[in-house]
Amino acid sequence: MRSLVVALVAMLFLIGSPSSMAMIAQDDATPEGDREETEATNPVDPEFGDTVTYFGKNGDPVGTIVVTGITRNWEDYGEFEEPDPGVEHIAFTIEVESLTARGAIDLDPFRFTLQAPSGFFYNTAYAQGAEDVEPPVLRERVSLAGGETLETQVIFEVLEGEELAHLFWMPEGAFLTVAQLEGE
Repeated sequence: MRSLVVALVAMLFLIGSPSSMAMIAQDDATPEGDREETEATNPVDPEFGDTVTYFGKNGDPVGTIVVTGITRNWEDYGEFEEPDPGVEHIAFTIEVESLTARGAIDLDPFRFTLQAPSGFFYNTAYAQGAEDVEPPVLRERVSLAGGETLETQVIFEVLEGEELAHLFWMPEGAFLTVAQLEGE
């Protein structure tokens, strides 16, 4: 009988301990996330034409990016840039606007990554494009001052017919999904 009383007292002590009360208080104090506000800021799976905002470390918008088009089997490459057999070039047309009040956004072709549904990541290709290709291919890093906009193409080399999942942009201090590509 004595062991039963000790067990009941121990159980009451554990259930009513200050640490369990603190956990309940913490759960009550944790605010629910405002999903609508988050989705209004940046879409979770942005489609072509959706604006994705790049925020600085202080939370202010630094710039926006929009994927406006995709060209599979892109053929506007330069004379010596023909893809190998079984491989194709894919061009993404993007528009980037700098919203920064000070400094500039650095737009670097090697800060873009293409993901396949298998999880494989493709880096940008070294294709420079023909001289007169429009919009021009992003060949090297470009700095956009506040208020400047650039329409350009980013080129990838992938296996012919490869399904696509996401296009990512990795500006300084961020990793942004700029286009959900399933079905493209």
